[in-house]
Amino acid sequence: MKSILTLLICIISLYSSAQCVKLYIQEHIGGSPICNLSAGDYIEICEDENEVNGCPRNFYIYDKGYLSGSLTYELSLDRGWSTHYMTLMVNPNTKRIGFSLQGQNGFYSYITEKEMELIRAEQEEKQAVENQKRIELAKLQDEKRYLLIDQLYLEKKIEAAKNEMDQLNYPQNYKNKKNIDTEYLSFTIAKKEREAIEDLVTINDIRRLLNSNDIEKVVKSWVSLHSKTNIQNIKDSIFQFILRNETGNIPVSLTNSDLIKFIELNKVQIGNSYTSITKDTNIIIQFDQLGKCLQKDSYTWNSTVFKKYSDEFFTYQSLKIPVSLKIKDAKIENKDQVFYSGSNKNLAISSSGRNFYQYNYFTKPILIESNVIEYTFNKDLPSNEVTTGVFWGHEVYANNIKISTTEIEKQFTSKIKKRIFRIVGRSVVFATTLSLLGLISIL
Repeated sequence: MKSILTLLICIISLYSSAQCVKLYIQEHIGGSPICNLSAGDYIEICEDENEVNGCPRNFYIYDKGYLSGSLTYELSLDRGWSTHYMTLMVNPNTKRIGFSLQGQNGFYSYITEKEMELIRAEQEEKQAVENQKRIELAKLQDEKRYLLIDQLYLEKKIEAAKNEMDQLNYPQNYKNKKNIDTEYLSFTIAKKEREAIEDLVTINDIRRLLNSNDIEKVVKSWVSLHSKTNIQNIKDSIFQFILRNETGNIPVSLTNSDLIKFIELNKVQIGNSYTSITKDTNIIIQFDQLGKCLQKDSYTWNSTVFKKYSDEFFTYQSLKIPVSLKIKDAKIENKDQVFYSGSNKNLAISSSGRNFYQYNYFTKPILIESNVIEYTFNKDLPSNEVTTGVFWGHEVYANNIKISTTEIEKQFTSKIKKRIFRIVGRSVVFATTLSLLGLISIL
């Protein structure tokens, strides 16, 4: 009696406070994972609206009751219909919910919405404490940095002081922030004016040096510019200057070790590009003056082989890489050959392996095991021929470095022998034997 009263109190408290009740999942505790609910998901029961939500779609309550300590809800997919889809069971005493669907049952533990609110409040309080600790730590870090900023400010190192101040967690709390910001603004204006004058001098130097042949000095002057906006014409002139004065117009040649590195770096790409070649051949892989590959299938190479004046200016030399491709085909010994034919007869192969013939009593060898073959019928092939497929390993070598191995099938065609003389001969022997046996029987 006491347990029933306790259960009734739990049920009343569950539904008296709100139209809809949310039950938050703790964990899946048994059976099938119906609804695939995880910790933190919830099932919402709205009795006034006859709805159950969160499974993950909405269901409609067409009947409800009480069974073995649990509230039961019979659910359908459509409102106003009593077509049964699933049963939901809620036990407020054990704080478990269960689902029954098409003969399968699944069970979850849950907590109430009030319990979830308490958990969230505890988490928020814990997070607030952690945030306050981070704020206090950040302020301590700022106070240590104040000493450095003060020292830089006294030494009139405004740019350095500004950089350090920008790294403060709370720069608005620094006492000299306004003074440093004001002086830094004046500093940057004066700096820009000074750099603009320096750039004018440098541009004049570049124009003068363009009449010389000293590429290094021209590029060095360009690199020293503070601003390169609106001077594309100067940059174009430097490109033309390098083109006129670059003495290394002979294509770069790779050392033997660099050549090996190039093959190793690109062997997959080369192998994919030349898998269909059938004979030894020589190719040239080329890169232009900026290190861009000129082949249809692009290869990569370390640009350090090209002379580099700066990040913007490279040499006008090109790169040609001679590659010798060699083919090596070898029969795969441990792989059986295959046969194809347009014939629909039984076929056999001679003991020598060179001849094929139609197989029957009159054509098979006497006292020798028959070599009947299995073949793939192809209506497009002649009925009097057999095509033999033999598997080979097709290896491609680039400068004696193996870059790819593919399996290929080489095919050979043979005529099917009729063996007409063997048939006639056996017929004569057979007839003669029958005659002798008849004669003996008469005797």
